[in-house]
Parts: sequence; C-alpha cells; structure tokens
Amino acid sequence: MKQTTTFSGSAVALLLAIAAGGVQAQGPASGPGRGMQGMRMNGDNTPGWGMMSNRERMVHRQKMMAMTDYTACHDYMEQHHAQMMERAKERGRPVPAQPRRDACAPLKK
Repeated sequence: MKQTTTFSGSAVALLLAIAAGGVQAQGPASGPGRGMQGMRMNGDNTPGWGMMSNRERMVHRQKMMAMTDYTACHDYMEQHHAQMMERAKERGRPVPAQPRRDACAPLKK
C-alpha cells in the first residue's frame, strides 16, 4: 500500500523559507560592502519578534540582509522599533527593549 503525504500551502511556504534561510546564512561574512550576510535574527536579538508574523519576520530579515548603508539601516531599525512599540501598546504587551547591540554596526565605515 502506497502512502501519500500532503502539505498545506503554509507548510510548504515554511519549508521553503527555512531552506532559503539556510542558503543565505552561508554567504560571506558581514562587513562594509558586504551587507548583513550571515546575520541571524531571532527573538533574542530582534525587538518585537514575538509580535511579528512569519511573513513579517522573513521580510524584516530580507531587508536587513540587503542593507549596505549604516544610516539607512539605523533609520530602518528605529522605524521598526517604533512600529513594534506601537503594536505592543495596542496589544497590551510590554514594550520591547532596545536591542542589546547595534545590528547595523557591521556597516560602519
């Protein structure tokens, strides 16, 4: 008897996102001119991670990985943190703390 396994669209999307993340994580080291390749983002280092959907997390990661300019990165991070603070207030959750380190630091020249 042959068994058939089916996956929902969201399960397939999750598997593809995981696979894509693994490939990107093998890119060159961070540093000026190299964007943010190799950076890992998760609930320990991204304020508001728990209030973001999987899609929002993926988009945030893609934006951060594409950054090549410190000022643009810093401005984006301030905007992101403001959005997460507003979202926390709307949901009655604690306001996320500032990150422990500057995620844009590898882009400083």
